[in-house]
Amino acid sequence: MNISEQDLLQVQMINDYFELYSDIEIWTCEVLNNVEFWIPEYYKLRDKYSAVEIDFLFLKYPFFQWISQLFDNIELIMCAEGAPSPFQD
Repeated sequence: MNISEQDLLQVQMINDYFELYSDIEIWTCEVLNNVEFWIPEYYKLRDKYSAVEIDFLFLKYPFFQWISQLFDNIELIMCAEGAPSPFQD
């Protein structure tokens, strides 16, 4: 894989962070603020790497996959309703 060390470290940090909160049904404002911080970084990674490389990250970091798929699902719902993506400019 051609994923940079910096990006791998960032994905691992996000994975570890969201693992702590994965079983909480209602997130606190602090967790939501961190989700908001991570959204632009996820889309940069998604645009930077191929689907195969993203799948590799998903397999290696399940909570990165979990939060990333949450963003993708929200984006799909918004687009299906005719709204612009809430995450991209």
